[in-house]
Amino acid sequence: MLLKAVLLAYSQGMVSSRAIERACRDNVVFIALTGDAKPHFTTIADFVSRSREAIAAVFAQVLTLLDGEGLIGREMFAIDGVKLPSNASKHCSGTRAEFLAQAQKMERAATTMLKCHQANDAGAAEDVLDAKAAARIERLTHEATKIRQWLTEHPDDRPGARGKVRKSNRTDNESANLAALAEKHIDALIADNAMRRRDERFAEQDKYLAKPDPLHDKTRKPTKPRLFGSEDFIIAPDQSYATCPAGKRLHRNGKDCTIGGYAAIKFRAPDAACKGCPTRSHGGSEVPPSSCLLFQRSGESEPK
Repeated sequence: MLLKAVLLAYSQGMVSSRAIERACRDNVVFIALTGDAKPHFTTIADFVSRSREAIAAVFAQVLTLLDGEGLIGREMFAIDGVKLPSNASKHCSGTRAEFLAQAQKMERAATTMLKCHQANDAGAAEDVLDAKAAARIERLTHEATKIRQWLTEHPDDRPGARGKVRKSNRTDNESANLAALAEKHIDALIADNAMRRRDERFAEQDKYLAKPDPLHDKTRKPTKPRLFGSEDFIIAPDQSYATCPAGKRLHRNGKDCTIGGYAAIKFRAPDAACKGCPTRSHGGSEVPPSSCLLFQRSGESEPK
């Protein structure tokens, strides 16, 4: 039973004992295969640890049978992206201005610690730093010296695109350097987010996607249509009336009013013009039978 569960998990890319335990508890295929046994992840881990060579041999036979039936294609092989090791430290990346600020901060911290310790020991016969404080001061001073030495050896920032400054790395500034790869005639394949859409070899990639879980629908809900705005209405040249998206006329209602410190023009349609209009439900909500529209304007400019 455990062998069946492990082989099924491997066929689906599941290589964790805890993941197999959850599958045996929640996945109906695993439940049917194991007879609803629900093995604990420690039991699965112990079984894999004791029988790894036997499991590998059986899994190889399964793959051989699948290959003989033509169930394993050879048209596309994908290698997942991994981080290549290098001496570059993320915390040692920055511009010259950032490195200088780091050095100054470390030097200030070391000076502050020395002053504080000397002040505490002012009345003592001996002024000896404790080992922990001395080690920290030495580390800060050493790091600050290394940064200033790097700044001396690299007097200029690295130019970037559009006049920006590229960050440098003090421990391994040439890690993942494309120029060095080009000089050595090494092809570097760097995939971007839209690479699969352009490559014809991935034209049928959708058929390899897992089917959605019927118990958990992740599809996006339809967005709510927007309401009509002032740009959807047409104002007459003399500003005596406006025409709505349905072609009905809204007459000017009352004198000019002020809204938020701006002069505004108010239009309103009669009840008879809005009753039964199909655009009343635009935006998913029912509009009152009588429409009222306000246009703000500033000074003598055109209505907005």
